[in-house]
Amino acid sequence: MTNCKLAGTIFSLCLATTAANAQIETVSYTYNDHPLAIASSSANISTVAQVAVPAGLTVSSVTVQVNIQYPNVGDLNVYLFSAQGTRTVLLSNDCSGLADVNTTFDDTAPTKFSSFCPAEAGRGPFRGEEPLANSKGEFSGGYWQLVIQSTKNSGNTGLLMGFEVNITGTPVTQPGFTAASVVNGASGVADGVVAPGELVTIFGVALGPKQGVGANTQVLPTSLGGTTVTFDNTPAPILYSS
Repeated sequence: MTNCKLAGTIFSLCLATTAANAQIETVSYTYNDHPLAIASSSANISTVAQVAVPAGLTVSSVTVQVNIQYPNVGDLNVYLFSAQGTRTVLLSNDCSGLADVNTTFDDTAPTKFSSFCPAEAGRGPFRGEEPLANSKGEFSGGYWQLVIQSTKNSGNTGLLMGFEVNITGTPVTQPGFTAASVVNGASGVADGVVAPGELVTIFGVALGPKQGVGANTQVLPTSLGGTTVTFDNTPAPILYSS
């Protein structure tokens, strides 16, 4: 499979990869940094945690695990934002008087969290206020964010202990990149011009194998890990493909 771009006005750049069978797969990524403070409503501050998703999938379904320590869940709005910026409302001032949220949100669950209001940690899964299918068909790669807002003037504070996003989808196999994603290999700067002999890095989607492959010979190959790169139809030597 091939994709070509006009880099500046100097040359055309083509990148080709060996097509693979696009089988459904599921990936999981976890926010595992320190707990984040949830401020009271008077502070007018949102708590935002994000995870980087490098996998290039066309999303078919999403589930998300959330662990929040907070004395009154009814104070909170909780949102999931996809890598493409699509917002899904998980909680919207639901379950007043309930302490803490420790559950999985899943569109296939029979009951909404707001209808059950589970007191036991780990109970579920439950549906959110809006379907996680909001992000169906989107590209998975990028930063997914969990956002929490305290919207009631209670003075309560809490902690976001962590969250995990699980994405099921079909791997993107058509290579994709832009002229701006062809950068100098040392500086990382894209200036629209590539000089003969220059080492460049190409960022994009489906540009190589899932497990990176490095060239280990003194004479660099022009095909590596099923990937070839040509400048004006001339094959370029490749150091690394992933």
